[in-house]
Amino acid sequence: MSACPLKIVMLRNFALLAGSFVFAPAVLAQQPGTLRWRIPIGNTASSGWAVSSSPALGPDGTIYIANGSFFDTGLPLAGRKLYSITPDGHTNWVFTTGNNVYASPAVGPDGSIYIGSSDGNLYAVSPAGGTNWLFRTRGSIYSSAAVGADGTVYVTSLSNRVNELYSIRQDGSSNWVFHMGPVAFTSPDSAQFSSPAIGPDGTIYIGSMDTNVYAIHPDGTTNWTYRLGDVTYGSPSVGADGTIYIGCDDYKIRALAPDGHLRWLYPTTSFVESSPVVGNDGRIYVASLDQSTYALTPSGTFLFRVMGFSDSPALAANGTFYLAGPDSGVLRAFDHAGSNRWSFNLGVSSPIFSSPVIGADGTIYIGAGAFLVAVYGDSPPQQAPWSMFRREPLHTARATQRAVSQPTLLPDGMFGMTLGTETGLTYRVQATVDFGSWTDLATFVPTNFTSQFIDFDATNFPSRFYRLATP
Repeated sequence: MSACPLKIVMLRNFALLAGSFVFAPAVLAQQPGTLRWRIPIGNTASSGWAVSSSPALGPDGTIYIANGSFFDTGLPLAGRKLYSITPDGHTNWVFTTGNNVYASPAVGPDGSIYIGSSDGNLYAVSPAGGTNWLFRTRGSIYSSAAVGADGTVYVTSLSNRVNELYSIRQDGSSNWVFHMGPVAFTSPDSAQFSSPAIGPDGTIYIGSMDTNVYAIHPDGTTNWTYRLGDVTYGSPSVGADGTIYIGCDDYKIRALAPDGHLRWLYPTTSFVESSPVVGNDGRIYVASLDQSTYALTPSGTFLFRVMGFSDSPALAANGTFYLAGPDSGVLRAFDHAGSNRWSFNLGVSSPIFSSPVIGADGTIYIGAGAFLVAVYGDSPPQQAPWSMFRREPLHTARATQRAVSQPTLLPDGMFGMTLGTETGLTYRVQATVDFGSWTDLATFVPTNFTSQFIDFDATNFPSRFYRLATP
């Protein structure tokens, strides 16, 4: 059993903590680093085809991946398909959009698969492969969607040189549109590639081609804006304590506090256009176009770097992390200290932009050239704050929702508080006076996204500390 770091927020005499504990499933017995299967999904006749999407996994292990390639723009409509693949490598169905799809799919609470297209539509596809609905934006979609605990979908598009973030209800109706700043240039690579991420309290974070990072309340209003040193293509990631990590074309990775101030920055020697991942020990792994993946401490101190990188590495429960270089066509496994465990040749000469994803049985899936490749691993995904691209195999890009409002003194002398939760998870409210031992005050499975809690024993203590935990 592994535990995520706890979040501590001091509120007068109170401290609020959040943590999570999970059990890992059994893993495959086959030799890690060997081929499980490989199937074509793109244009195999094109030697330059390079699938841009990273696979997402449904709750039953079904793999979803789009087949668009940035390097074959001369083949219109060749990469406009979303594939559903069984864990043993057979095609369930193929869904066709109106134009090319470059982003990665995300899976919602009801099993719907969300994928955006350069035709400007966000598609909600049923697990059976039919269209639930489509939502028309005012521009082209090149980024991946994030999915809130309540099923709200967030996606960006570029329209008339202005990046826009859309909030779309689970039924496909519009909630709100947030307008970011204008893009100063009109080259093809000025599209909005950074995808939104959702913090523990529901705040939406997005990097923009206008060189800003935005923190947006769930109601669509601005919380804060942070100015970067250049444009950003990478998507933000969120740590256990709510820290936001994001790379930039000014060669730096930044850590921003939930209130928007800079905690630290770390310089690399080239662009940082990938999305960082965060381990259960708080380590940050981030790739740079200087051909390296960096491992940093939670305070931004250098630990080591390894040669080779993919869009984002993927962290396994046993401490292994996987990545694939864009030019070598090799998937590599490194241990917790950065030593190479094994390497697997993916059998393609084209660049690799797909990030690996780890299944519950330890299988590693990655798009390579015009193929989806499954490689045997020996460990399930790490139960970490942000263990892979878009956080977890579903690719919701949503931190587990855990929030506690500032305790309020009630007329009868008790203290009440509002708990921010998501349905279907078991939560425990705990209290302590010394951080040495914790007492369960309540265990519950919420049916709503907010719950009220009253501490009837609060008057018996001069000060008390609380935490909200999920198993």
